[in-house]
Amino acid sequence: MIISFFSYCSTKHIQIKINSDFPGGNIIVDSVTQDTVYLRPDNRDSEKPWFYWYFEVSNSDKKQVIFKFNQQNVMTTFGPAVSLDAGETWNWLFSEPSDQDYFIFNFPEVKSEVRFCMAMPYLQTTLDVFCKKYHGQDRFKTGVLCTTKQGRKVEKISILPTQEDVRAKVLITARHHASEMMADYILEGIIDEIMNGKDIDFIKDHVEFMFIPFMDKDGVEKGDQGKHRKPRDHNRDYQNESIYASTAALRKVIPAWTDGLPIVALDLHNPWIKYDNNEITYMVGSSKPNIEEEQIMFSHLLDSLQKGLLRFNKQHFMPYGSEWNTNKNYEKGWSFDMWASQFQGILFSTTLETPYANNEGQQVTAESARSFGNDIVRALHVYLVKKQ
Repeated sequence: MIISFFSYCSTKHIQIKINSDFPGGNIIVDSVTQDTVYLRPDNRDSEKPWFYWYFEVSNSDKKQVIFKFNQQNVMTTFGPAVSLDAGETWNWLFSEPSDQDYFIFNFPEVKSEVRFCMAMPYLQTTLDVFCKKYHGQDRFKTGVLCTTKQGRKVEKISILPTQEDVRAKVLITARHHASEMMADYILEGIIDEIMNGKDIDFIKDHVEFMFIPFMDKDGVEKGDQGKHRKPRDHNRDYQNESIYASTAALRKVIPAWTDGLPIVALDLHNPWIKYDNNEITYMVGSSKPNIEEEQIMFSHLLDSLQKGLLRFNKQHFMPYGSEWNTNKNYEKGWSFDMWASQFQGILFSTTLETPYANNEGQQVTAESARSFGNDIVRALHVYLVKKQ
């Protein structure tokens, strides 16, 4: 969608063009009055209001423009992410946390396109660029899990061990909810550490990994919310018959892939947009006591071994039956980690929630998210060695 708006103030004519006609784009513009744009997310796919948006501004004749949201709680406490290079690199607009529901942007003197998003987008093109650096390496394999109903390929990445003696497998997924983009930067960090990390010989030699970066591939590319998708979202599609191609394919492929070996299953998520336990990194507890015990063991290792930029505190563990992690939350169907907890050989499965922007006062960025992915691998290495 490309929308041009023309507005007048007391001194001059103002022109601003807003575009969301690109992969991941999402915005509804309600009106423009003088130098203020009133806008909100397009919640077209969701049963409940959500907060994802992503748009581009060009041809602004006014240097300073105010962007005011007509829906509450659609900006992180660090404001929007901003890109001056068509989405190649991103930075948070605010240097300090803020509660405001608007932002003011001073456009460059030289007219150019500026992109704004509620966080830092991660799309198929982002993944393609990342995968290029490992192209041709024997251990790194790319493939296709399935094709969606809309004809998009759902990527599957495998990292093979250097030895034929496979002793454990790890399955890692992201974007069951299309808008939860920061999770994929963590996934990049996990892959980087497996490929390049030091002192993780057991993982390199004896553990096979599979990654699905975009479980809701159509939603990611179309710019959908994904969360609370009608009639149910991808992370409630693991019980009875799956309605989405990706979840159906994963449920078919994984039981044979695990081959009865010890397995860990991680599902990477971002929580609600801000405040309270949405601005901490935490693990979601299982209803199964034996799996919860393993989750807690892993979280303690992750806490003690972390070296990266993103703080993780083992105390931030959400046991089953607390907060939103209750039976009521799964009335529409099993989540990924509930399904994975049924695997023969499962050590633990879990959801790992990382904030979009503010992690206990720290800014979450592509760099810090990747460093947290590095930490996850180091903790996994120690955990899996202990389980041998």
